[in-house]
Amino acid sequence: MEEKGKFIVFLSQFDLINSKYDKILEYIDEKNLFESFKKCYKLVDDKVLTLEVFTKMKSYANVGDVDKFLKDMEERKIKIVTKYDADYPSKLQNLPDAPTILYCKGDYSLVEMPALGIVGTRKPSRYGMITTERLVKDIASCGIVIVSGLAFGIDSIAHKKCLDVGGRTIAVLACGFDNIFPAQHKGLADEIVRKGGLLISEYRPKAIAYKYTFPIRNRIIAALSEGVLISEAGIRSGTSYTKDYALDYGKNIYAVPGQIDSETSYLPNKLIKDGEASLVMTSEDILLDYDLPSMLNESVKEKKACQLSVEEQLICKNLENGMKSIDELTSLTNLNINILNTCLTTLEINEIIRRLPGGVVALI
Repeated sequence: MEEKGKFIVFLSQFDLINSKYDKILEYIDEKNLFESFKKCYKLVDDKVLTLEVFTKMKSYANVGDVDKFLKDMEERKIKIVTKYDADYPSKLQNLPDAPTILYCKGDYSLVEMPALGIVGTRKPSRYGMITTERLVKDIASCGIVIVSGLAFGIDSIAHKKCLDVGGRTIAVLACGFDNIFPAQHKGLADEIVRKGGLLISEYRPKAIAYKYTFPIRNRIIAALSEGVLISEAGIRSGTSYTKDYALDYGKNIYAVPGQIDSETSYLPNKLIKDGEASLVMTSEDILLDYDLPSMLNESVKEKKACQLSVEEQLICKNLENGMKSIDELTSLTNLNINILNTCLTTLEINEIIRRLPGGVVALI
Protein backbone atom coordinates (compact mmCIF):
# COMPACT_ATOMS: atom_id res chain seq x y z
CA MET A 1 0.00 0.00 0.00
CA GLU A 2 1.27 3.49 -0.89
CA GLU A 3 1.94 6.12 1.79
CA LYS A 4 -1.35 7.91 1.21
CA GLY A 5 -3.28 4.72 1.84
CA LYS A 6 -1.23 4.03 4.96
CA PHE A 7 -1.92 7.54 6.21
CA ILE A 8 -5.66 7.02 5.75
CA VAL A 9 -5.40 3.75 7.70
CA PHE A 10 -3.63 5.67 10.47
CA LEU A 11 -6.34 8.37 10.55
CA SER A 12 -9.10 5.74 10.67
CA GLN A 13 -8.16 4.93 14.28
CA PHE A 14 -9.75 8.16 15.46
CA ASP A 15 -13.38 7.91 14.34
CA LEU A 16 -13.19 10.98 12.12
CA ILE A 17 -16.18 11.98 10.03
CA ASN A 18 -15.50 11.33 6.36
CA SER A 19 -15.19 15.02 5.40
CA LYS A 20 -12.28 15.43 7.87
CA TYR A 21 -9.98 13.18 5.83
CA ASP A 22 -10.04 15.47 2.80
CA LYS A 23 -9.67 18.50 5.06
CA ILE A 24 -6.56 17.10 6.76
CA LEU A 25 -4.99 16.13 3.42
CA GLU A 26 -5.39 19.71 2.18
CA TYR A 27 -3.07 20.93 4.93
CA ILE A 28 -0.15 18.54 4.65
CA ASP A 29 2.56 17.60 2.19
CA GLU A 30 1.64 14.40 0.34
CA LYS A 31 5.32 13.58 -0.21
CA ASN A 32 5.89 13.00 3.50
CA LEU A 33 2.47 12.67 5.06
CA PHE A 34 3.33 11.34 8.52
CA GLU A 35 6.10 13.83 9.31
CA SER A 36 4.23 16.71 7.73
CA PHE A 37 1.18 15.92 9.82
CA LYS A 38 3.14 15.99 13.10
CA LYS A 39 4.33 19.54 12.38
CA CYS A 40 1.05 20.93 11.04
CA TYR A 41 -0.30 23.02 13.93
CA LYS A 42 -2.31 24.97 11.38
CA LEU A 43 -4.83 22.11 11.67
CA VAL A 44 -5.42 23.31 15.23
CA ASP A 45 -5.26 27.02 14.40
CA ASP A 46 -7.95 26.62 11.74
CA LYS A 47 -10.00 24.39 14.06
CA VAL A 48 -9.87 21.32 11.83
CA LEU A 49 -8.77 19.42 14.94
CA THR A 50 -8.73 20.36 18.60
CA LEU A 51 -5.33 20.60 20.28
CA GLU A 52 -6.19 17.62 22.48
CA VAL A 53 -7.10 15.41 19.52
CA PHE A 54 -4.14 16.61 17.44
CA THR A 55 -1.70 15.89 20.27
CA LYS A 56 -3.11 12.40 20.69
CA MET A 57 -3.00 11.71 16.96
CA LYS A 58 0.63 12.87 16.71
CA SER A 59 1.69 10.32 19.30
CA TYR A 60 0.27 7.53 17.10
CA ALA A 61 1.59 8.85 13.77
CA ASN A 62 4.03 6.02 13.12
CA VAL A 63 4.19 4.33 9.73
CA GLY A 64 5.82 1.27 11.34
CA ASP A 65 2.70 0.63 13.43
CA VAL A 66 0.55 0.96 10.33
CA ASP A 67 2.73 -1.59 8.53
CA LYS A 68 2.20 -4.06 11.39
CA PHE A 69 -1.54 -3.51 11.23
CA LEU A 70 -1.57 -4.01 7.45
CA LYS A 71 0.43 -7.23 7.77
CA ASP A 72 -2.11 -8.51 10.29
CA MET A 73 -4.97 -7.62 7.93
CA GLU A 74 -3.24 -9.41 5.05
CA GLU A 75 -2.74 -12.54 7.15
CA ARG A 76 -6.42 -12.48 8.06
CA LYS A 77 -7.36 -11.97 4.39
CA ILE A 78 -8.99 -8.63 5.09
CA LYS A 79 -8.78 -6.27 2.13
CA ILE A 80 -8.53 -2.53 2.83
CA VAL A 81 -9.77 -0.06 0.22
CA THR A 82 -9.76 3.73 0.49
CA LYS A 83 -11.76 6.15 -1.62
CA TYR A 84 -8.50 7.29 -3.21
CA ASP A 85 -7.85 3.79 -4.65
CA ALA A 86 -8.62 2.78 -8.23
CA ASP A 87 -10.63 -0.25 -7.11
CA TYR A 88 -12.90 1.68 -4.75
CA PRO A 89 -16.54 0.63 -5.47
CA SER A 90 -17.92 2.73 -8.32
CA LYS A 91 -21.38 2.62 -6.72
CA LEU A 92 -20.07 4.50 -3.67
CA GLN A 93 -17.87 7.10 -5.36
CA ASN A 94 -20.47 9.85 -5.70
CA LEU A 95 -22.16 9.50 -2.33
CA PRO A 96 -22.38 12.75 -0.34
CA ASP A 97 -20.85 10.90 2.62
CA ALA A 98 -18.84 8.21 0.86
CA PRO A 99 -16.92 5.93 3.25
CA THR A 100 -13.26 6.97 3.24
CA ILE A 101 -12.06 3.48 4.10
CA LEU A 102 -13.59 0.01 3.74
CA TYR A 103 -12.62 -3.29 5.32
CA CYS A 104 -13.66 -6.24 3.17
CA LYS A 105 -13.55 -9.99 3.70
CA GLY A 106 -14.57 -12.38 0.94
CA ASP A 107 -15.17 -11.89 -2.76
CA TYR A 108 -14.62 -8.17 -3.30
CA SER A 109 -15.75 -8.36 -6.95
CA LEU A 110 -19.37 -8.56 -5.74
CA VAL A 111 -19.42 -4.80 -5.09
CA GLU A 112 -19.64 -4.18 -8.85
CA MET A 113 -22.29 -6.82 -9.62
CA PRO A 114 -26.06 -6.21 -10.04
CA ALA A 115 -27.54 -6.32 -6.56
CA LEU A 116 -30.78 -6.07 -4.62
CA GLY A 117 -30.88 -4.74 -1.08
CA ILE A 118 -33.34 -6.55 1.19
CA VAL A 119 -34.24 -4.98 4.53
CA GLY A 120 -37.05 -5.14 7.04
CA THR A 121 -38.23 -5.84 10.54
CA ARG A 122 -36.24 -7.82 13.08
CA LYS A 123 -39.47 -9.60 14.09
CA PRO A 124 -41.17 -10.74 10.88
CA SER A 125 -44.46 -12.60 10.74
CA ARG A 126 -44.67 -16.04 9.17
CA TYR A 127 -46.04 -14.33 6.06
CA GLY A 128 -42.97 -12.05 5.97
CA MET A 129 -40.57 -14.95 6.39
CA ILE A 130 -42.15 -17.09 3.67
CA THR A 131 -42.50 -14.20 1.23
CA THR A 132 -38.91 -13.06 1.74
CA GLU A 133 -37.57 -16.58 1.25
CA ARG A 134 -39.61 -17.11 -1.91
CA LEU A 135 -38.47 -13.84 -3.47
CA VAL A 136 -34.82 -14.34 -2.48
CA LYS A 137 -34.85 -17.86 -3.92
CA ASP A 138 -35.95 -16.62 -7.35
CA ILE A 139 -33.81 -13.46 -7.43
CA ALA A 140 -30.57 -14.96 -6.08
CA SER A 141 -30.96 -17.93 -8.47
CA CYS A 142 -30.82 -15.47 -11.36
CA GLY A 143 -27.39 -14.21 -10.28
CA ILE A 144 -28.50 -11.05 -8.50
CA VAL A 145 -26.35 -10.35 -5.41
CA ILE A 146 -28.40 -10.00 -2.23
CA VAL A 147 -27.28 -7.14 0.05
CA SER A 148 -28.41 -6.82 3.66
CA GLY A 149 -27.21 -5.97 7.16
CA LEU A 150 -26.81 -9.31 9.01
CA ALA A 151 -29.44 -8.28 11.57
CA PHE A 152 -32.11 -10.49 13.12
CA GLY A 153 -35.27 -11.06 11.10
CA ILE A 154 -35.54 -10.15 7.42
CA ASP A 155 -31.79 -9.48 7.03
CA SER A 156 -30.66 -12.91 8.21
CA ILE A 157 -33.49 -14.65 6.34
CA ALA A 158 -32.32 -12.99 3.12
CA HIS A 159 -28.66 -13.95 3.66
CA LYS A 160 -29.46 -17.56 4.60
CA LYS A 161 -31.90 -18.23 1.77
CA CYS A 162 -29.48 -16.74 -0.73
CA LEU A 163 -26.74 -19.10 0.46
CA ASP A 164 -29.17 -22.05 0.44
CA VAL A 165 -29.77 -21.64 -3.31
CA GLY A 166 -26.09 -21.11 -4.13
CA GLY A 167 -26.41 -17.34 -4.48
CA ARG A 168 -23.95 -14.60 -3.53
CA THR A 169 -24.62 -12.17 -0.72
CA ILE A 170 -23.03 -9.07 0.83
CA ALA A 171 -23.43 -8.29 4.53
CA VAL A 172 -22.81 -4.64 5.40
CA LEU A 173 -21.81 -4.38 9.04
CA ALA A 174 -22.37 -1.65 11.62
CA CYS A 175 -19.31 -2.90 13.52
CA GLY A 176 -15.88 -4.42 12.96
CA PHE A 177 -15.23 -8.04 11.98
CA ASP A 178 -14.02 -8.95 15.48
CA ASN A 179 -17.25 -7.84 17.14
CA ILE A 180 -20.03 -9.17 14.92
CA PHE A 181 -23.42 -7.89 16.02
CA PRO A 182 -25.58 -9.68 16.86
CA ALA A 183 -23.04 -12.14 18.27
CA GLN A 184 -25.40 -15.01 17.36
CA HIS A 185 -24.70 -14.29 13.69
CA LYS A 186 -20.93 -14.82 13.87
CA GLY A 187 -21.47 -18.25 12.31
CA LEU A 188 -23.59 -16.76 9.54
CA ALA A 189 -20.90 -14.17 8.82
CA ASP A 190 -18.28 -16.92 8.53
CA GLU A 191 -20.57 -18.92 6.25
CA ILE A 192 -21.09 -15.92 3.96
CA VAL A 193 -17.33 -15.63 3.43
CA ARG A 194 -16.85 -19.39 3.10
CA LYS A 195 -19.54 -19.64 0.42
CA GLY A 196 -18.22 -16.86 -1.80
CA GLY A 197 -19.99 -13.86 -0.31
CA LEU A 198 -18.60 -10.65 1.16
CA LEU A 199 -18.50 -8.88 4.51
CA ILE A 200 -17.93 -5.15 4.29
CA SER A 201 -17.52 -2.49 6.97
CA GLU A 202 -16.22 1.06 7.26
CA TYR A 203 -15.12 0.28 10.81
CA ARG A 204 -11.82 -1.21 11.96
CA PRO A 205 -11.99 -4.89 12.99
CA LYS A 206 -12.13 -4.25 16.74
CA ALA A 207 -14.86 -1.59 16.51
CA ILE A 208 -18.12 -2.33 18.32
CA ALA A 209 -21.60 -1.41 17.11
CA TYR A 210 -23.36 1.65 18.49
CA LYS A 211 -26.95 2.71 18.07
CA TYR A 212 -25.94 5.40 15.55
CA THR A 213 -23.79 3.09 13.38
CA PHE A 214 -26.80 1.06 12.17
CA PRO A 215 -28.62 3.85 10.28
CA ILE A 216 -25.27 5.13 8.97
CA ARG A 217 -24.33 1.77 7.45
CA ASN A 218 -27.73 1.62 5.69
CA ARG A 219 -26.50 4.18 3.14
CA ILE A 220 -23.98 1.57 1.95
CA ILE A 221 -26.69 -1.09 1.59
CA ALA A 222 -28.73 1.33 -0.52
CA ALA A 223 -25.78 2.49 -2.61
CA LEU A 224 -24.50 -1.00 -3.47
CA SER A 225 -27.96 -2.06 -4.68
CA GLU A 226 -29.80 -1.19 -7.87
CA GLY A 227 -33.03 -1.51 -5.88
CA VAL A 228 -34.21 -2.08 -2.31
CA LEU A 229 -36.93 -4.56 -1.32
CA ILE A 230 -38.94 -4.04 1.87
CA SER A 231 -40.97 -7.11 2.74
CA GLU A 232 -42.10 -6.15 6.24
CA ALA A 233 -41.33 -3.14 8.45
CA GLY A 234 -43.17 -1.14 11.08
CA ILE A 235 -43.71 2.59 11.36
CA ARG A 236 -40.60 3.15 13.52
CA SER A 237 -38.40 0.61 11.77
CA GLY A 238 -34.78 1.43 10.99
CA THR A 239 -35.69 0.28 7.49
CA SER A 240 -36.95 3.83 6.94
CA TYR A 241 -33.33 5.04 6.86
CA THR A 242 -32.45 2.61 4.07
CA LYS A 243 -35.58 3.64 2.18
CA ASP A 244 -34.70 7.34 2.50
CA TYR A 245 -31.13 6.77 1.31
CA ALA A 246 -32.37 4.70 -1.64
CA LEU A 247 -34.81 7.41 -2.68
CA ASP A 248 -32.07 10.05 -2.40
CA TYR A 249 -29.79 7.93 -4.60
CA GLY A 250 -32.50 7.36 -7.22
CA LYS A 251 -32.80 3.64 -6.55
CA ASN A 252 -35.89 1.52 -7.19
CA ILE A 253 -37.97 0.75 -4.09
CA TYR A 254 -40.02 -2.46 -3.97
CA ALA A 255 -42.57 -3.31 -1.29
CA VAL A 256 -44.57 -6.41 -0.43
CA PRO A 257 -48.18 -5.54 0.49
CA GLY A 258 -49.62 -6.94 3.71
CA GLN A 259 -52.74 -6.85 5.83
CA ILE A 260 -53.86 -3.30 6.56
CA ASP A 261 -54.05 -4.04 10.30
CA SER A 262 -50.58 -5.63 10.45
CA GLU A 263 -48.03 -3.48 12.27
CA THR A 264 -45.15 -5.01 10.32
CA SER A 265 -46.84 -4.20 6.99
CA TYR A 266 -47.33 -0.53 7.81
CA LEU A 267 -44.24 0.79 6.02
CA PRO A 268 -44.51 -1.25 2.77
CA ASN A 269 -48.24 -0.52 2.54
CA LYS A 270 -47.64 3.21 3.04
CA LEU A 271 -44.84 3.30 0.47
CA ILE A 272 -47.11 1.65 -2.10
CA LYS A 273 -49.98 4.00 -1.22
CA ASP A 274 -47.74 7.09 -1.52
CA GLY A 275 -46.31 5.93 -4.85
CA GLU A 276 -42.76 5.66 -3.48
CA ALA A 277 -42.49 1.91 -4.03
CA SER A 278 -43.50 -0.62 -6.65
CA LEU A 279 -45.92 -3.27 -5.43
CA VAL A 280 -44.33 -6.73 -5.50
CA MET A 281 -46.40 -9.88 -5.96
CA THR A 282 -43.81 -12.10 -7.63
CA SER A 283 -40.08 -11.98 -8.29
CA GLU A 284 -40.80 -10.95 -11.87
CA ASP A 285 -41.96 -7.56 -10.56
CA ILE A 286 -38.35 -6.98 -9.53
CA LEU A 287 -36.42 -8.97 -12.14
CA LEU A 288 -37.94 -7.03 -15.02
CA ASP A 289 -35.88 -4.03 -13.89
CA TYR A 290 -32.63 -6.01 -14.22
CA ASP A 291 -30.90 -6.69 -17.53
CA LEU A 292 -30.69 -10.46 -17.29
CA PRO A 293 -29.66 -12.60 -20.27
CA SER A 294 -31.76 -15.46 -18.94
CA MET A 295 -34.00 -16.24 -15.99
CA LEU A 296 -32.82 -19.86 -15.99
CA ASN A 297 -30.63 -20.90 -13.08
CA GLU A 298 -28.30 -23.89 -13.19
CA SER A 299 -30.74 -26.30 -11.56
CA VAL A 300 -33.38 -25.50 -14.16
CA LYS A 301 -30.84 -26.02 -16.95
CA GLU A 302 -30.03 -29.43 -15.53
CA LYS A 303 -33.72 -30.34 -15.45
CA LYS A 304 -34.06 -29.27 -19.05
CA ALA A 305 -31.15 -31.39 -20.17
CA CYS A 306 -31.98 -34.49 -18.14
CA GLN A 307 -35.75 -34.64 -17.63
CA LEU A 308 -37.69 -32.63 -20.18
CA SER A 309 -39.32 -33.77 -23.39
CA VAL A 310 -38.52 -32.10 -26.70
CA GLU A 311 -41.76 -30.08 -26.46
CA GLU A 312 -41.03 -29.00 -22.88
CA GLN A 313 -37.51 -27.92 -23.82
CA LEU A 314 -38.95 -25.90 -26.71
CA ILE A 315 -41.31 -24.08 -24.34
CA CYS A 316 -38.47 -23.30 -21.91
CA LYS A 317 -36.29 -22.05 -24.76
CA ASN A 318 -38.96 -19.55 -25.76
CA LEU A 319 -39.32 -18.34 -22.16
CA GLU A 320 -35.60 -17.66 -21.67
CA ASN A 321 -35.85 -14.07 -22.86
CA GLY A 322 -38.92 -13.24 -20.79
CA MET A 323 -42.43 -14.26 -19.80
CA LYS A 324 -44.99 -15.04 -22.53
CA SER A 325 -48.75 -15.36 -22.86
CA ILE A 326 -50.34 -18.69 -23.83
CA ASP A 327 -51.18 -17.25 -27.24
CA GLU A 328 -47.57 -16.18 -27.78
CA LEU A 329 -46.27 -19.62 -26.79
CA THR A 330 -48.73 -21.31 -29.14
CA SER A 331 -47.51 -19.15 -31.99
CA LEU A 332 -43.80 -19.48 -31.18
CA THR A 333 -43.77 -23.25 -30.60
CA ASN A 334 -46.41 -24.31 -33.17
CA LEU A 335 -47.66 -26.80 -30.59
CA ASN A 336 -51.27 -27.96 -30.42
CA ILE A 337 -53.01 -26.14 -27.54
CA ASN A 338 -53.79 -29.42 -25.76
CA ILE A 339 -50.16 -30.57 -25.96
CA LEU A 340 -49.00 -27.10 -24.84
CA ASN A 341 -51.27 -27.14 -21.78
CA THR A 342 -50.15 -30.67 -20.87
CA CYS A 343 -46.49 -29.61 -21.08
CA LEU A 344 -47.14 -26.47 -19.04
CA THR A 345 -48.81 -28.51 -16.31
CA THR A 346 -45.80 -30.85 -16.14
CA LEU A 347 -43.37 -27.92 -16.05
CA GLU A 348 -45.39 -26.26 -13.30
CA ILE A 349 -45.45 -29.43 -11.18
CA ASN A 350 -41.67 -29.68 -11.57
CA GLU A 351 -41.33 -26.03 -10.45
CA ILE A 352 -39.73 -24.97 -13.72
CA ILE A 353 -42.41 -22.48 -14.80
CA ARG A 354 -45.01 -20.41 -13.01
CA ARG A 355 -48.42 -19.27 -14.30
CA LEU A 356 -49.04 -15.61 -13.58
CA PRO A 357 -52.27 -13.58 -13.62
CA GLY A 358 -53.60 -12.76 -17.09
CA GLY A 359 -52.62 -16.07 -18.69
CA VAL A 360 -48.89 -15.28 -18.59
CA VAL A 361 -46.19 -17.94 -18.11
CA ALA A 362 -42.65 -17.36 -16.77
CA LEU A 363 -39.64 -19.46 -15.87
CA ILE A 364 -38.93 -19.75 -12.15
